[in-house]
Amino acid sequence: MPFLTRTLFLVGAVLSLSGCDTVPNKPTSSGQFGFTGAMLTTPYSMVPGVNPVIVGAAAAATINALLPTWSLQDAAIGQDKYRISLKKKTFSSGGDGEAEQLFKYRAEQIATTHGYAGYQILEFTEGLHSGLLGTQRVAQGIIECYRTPPPKH
Repeated sequence: MPFLTRTLFLVGAVLSLSGCDTVPNKPTSSGQFGFTGAMLTTPYSMVPGVNPVIVGAAAAATINALLPTWSLQDAAIGQDKYRISLKKKTFSSGGDGEAEQLFKYRAEQIATTHGYAGYQILEFTEGLHSGLLGTQRVAQGIIECYRTPPPKH
């Protein structure tokens, strides 16, 4: 089986590289090198009928590291207590170790926004939620906010 896999890989590599004679650095009919005006205005594609700009935009929209990878929700659950829930996008790149950092960031925002002096984490858990389209990282916790700093022991 490894021989068949290696053979198929080599055939695919040869076929892919065989179309590489259309390089922008080849001399033009006038003997000059470089890009022509048509190359700069027309998207270049090795596959006829496929616009690489559209394919690239679709890929970027599917997985974009700049888009938020986590969704946050919070709710007051009692006097000075808040539950913060985080869900990571099912299809994302990176951000696996950010749950606790984002939890603390949101806790600080809640405390500051509501005029508290600070907060204490009462509970924090992380886990995985298995869904139809894949596994999703989740985290949740409870904070208690305080008006005056607690006494140090």
